[in-house]
Amino acid sequence: MLDKLYFYSCKRAVTNMRGLRIINSDTYDYDGYNSDFGPLTLSQIQQYCTDVKRGLAQGIVLHVCSTHYKKQVNAVFLLAGYMLVCEGYSIH
Repeated sequence: MLDKLYFYSCKRAVTNMRGLRIINSDTYDYDGYNSDFGPLTLSQIQQYCTDVKRGLAQGIVLHVCSTHYKKQVNAVFLLAGYMLVCEGYSIH
């Protein structure tokens, strides 16, 4: 995934650039109960994997999330899920 898939955590919105597909973590927001913040559902992981595959077919993908720790945890969870399920990476 070198030079194809990037992760960026920032406070400001990122604008689209030519040849770059931006995926925002807020699209896959967890609707928690009580005070938990995840993990995300299987359907959200599946949708994320589909979106990343579609984005990679078009060019470079930039996964953007806020600097809030709960958003970052779920964003990294999505990215790790993609790498395990779709790219065949090992947990080791």
